[in-house]
Amino acid sequence: AALLGRLREGGATDVEISRVIFLPRAPLPIFFGYLGMADVVLDPHPFGGDTSSREALLVGTPVVTRPAEQLAGRYTQAFLRTVGVPDLIVHDADEYVRVAVEVVSNATWRSDVIARIERGRARLFEQQDVVEAWEHFLIESVRKVLPGWQPNS
Repeated sequence: AALLGRLREGGATDVEISRVIFLPRAPLPIFFGYLGMADVVLDPHPFGGDTSSREALLVGTPVVTRPAEQLAGRYTQAFLRTVGVPDLIVHDADEYVRVAVEVVSNATWRSDVIARIERGRARLFEQQDVVEAWEHFLIESVRKVLPGWQPNS
């Protein structure tokens, strides 16, 4: 109820508010379908969505985030910068509502945001150098505990 009130304060119409749906937990394929149907995903402040935010970006759905002080509440900010949509990063509760309402009500801007996500998401999901750096870190971490250990190639 409080969120719906904030959406009204942010300028959302009753028709737009009627489009806000809270869904129960669902199996992953259904969840991805939900994400693909959403006009916008709200990153939960102050905890952050992390995996859910990445999954939303994977299917091209905009995510609005208000970064928190703690690391767990800052992942989505990094994802949005990486894919090229920093304009979905907000700084306070009022801006969070305003930007979320703008994504939903401005189809032209939403289409632009989605196009930028689609163009930039490979930078988030397809970086071989990041995979190789992670692999190197894991191998070296195990070698510190088990000197002489070699991975199976």
